Amino acid sequence: MTEALGDRVGKHRGDGFMARCPVHDDHTESLSVTWSEGSGDRGGLVLLNCHGCQAPAAEIADALDLSMAELFDEPPVRSDRRDRVGRSPQARRSGARRGKLGRLPKSLLPAVKAPESGWEQTCLYSYLTTEGVLVEEVIREEVVDEAGKRWKRFRQRFKDSHGTWRNVKPGDFQAVLYRQPELVAAVAAGRTVWVCEGEKDVETAEGLGLVATTNAQGAGVFPDHLLALFVGADVKVVCDRDQAGYQRGAELTDALMAAGAGRVQVLLPAVTDAKADLTDHVDAGLVDEGDELRGLEPISVAEARALALGATMPTSTRLGGGSSGGPLRLNVPSRRLSIWPGGCRLWWPRRAPGGPSVRCARPRTPWIWPGRGR
Repeated sequence: MTEALGDRVGKHRGDGFMARCPVHDDHTESLSVTWSEGSGDRGGLVLLNCHGCQAPAAEIADALDLSMAELFDEPPVRSDRRDRVGRSPQARRSGARRGKLGRLPKSLLPAVKAPESGWEQTCLYSYLTTEGVLVEEVIREEVVDEAGKRWKRFRQRFKDSHGTWRNVKPGDFQAVLYRQPELVAAVAAGRTVWVCEGEKDVETAEGLGLVATTNAQGAGVFPDHLLALFVGADVKVVCDRDQAGYQRGAELTDALMAAGAGRVQVLLPAVTDAKADLTDHVDAGLVDEGDELRGLEPISVAEARALALGATMPTSTRLGGGSSGGPLRLNVPSRRLSIWPGGCRLWWPRRAPGGPSVRCARPRTPWIWPGRGR
């Protein structure tokens, strides 16, 4: 894997290392590459997980010109597919997405990598069980490079069943949420709870007198077994203005509603800069104390999905709906989604299936631009 990734490889940690993802324009080494021991007499395998774009392992391997079989020490035998000729259906779909372009060319600019030394701990976030037992710590570290750019990274350490701190998550570890005791008490008291992206935003929300929580290890990793804590709750999901944030807003809202949450709203900071978060919203002085949403902008789940899709599209690419060069139209439940270069728009029919009538077929939402909100 180190040979395939080349200069994308970052810092090694335990049985793996972090690297810059080959699928998206990655500058922060968000691809986790981990070797896992196989079961029984089978060999191990390499696990690929990008915390930035959440691309499937097959797509990451394909971008590196690797097959899925090459990720195994001893590739599993597929007896039911021995008669298959050529590539698998998954490989064909991946090839159809990328076209016959071959490997992506190397960047003409030198890769910008984080410094290897000089990191300093700036924050320590403690994760407690509902009973108040400390089981996990997230350590935030920062460093400023020679050009004056500030870098950040996070490390976790976990307590195993014997009470020993470990830098690698034990196999039987049960994840908890940040501020979980306060969250459980607030839900029981009927208070609104806020789900943010990152511990810093949780502490910002607490400064506004709110009860907030988050999960460790990134926007795309919310433990399913913790959804039950939100049964019957009024939940505000605050997303960062980036692809991972929009996707988290849509997926987490669906998961919370399926788990029995009373009401879930997706909110964006009023700051329209790319990657803006709740802390940026507060620092910009945009908090409205008289507003239930504190000045944040509500969006629907469909809009969150549209924003996530639009954020992955290069603005220099023209999407054609035919020879006329019109928009690409996708099916969204009860809506039509038109996507133009760099932006998209949601259209409602006169009567949505199973829904109320709409007076006209004109768009009810403004243009949605990646990184700019509504």
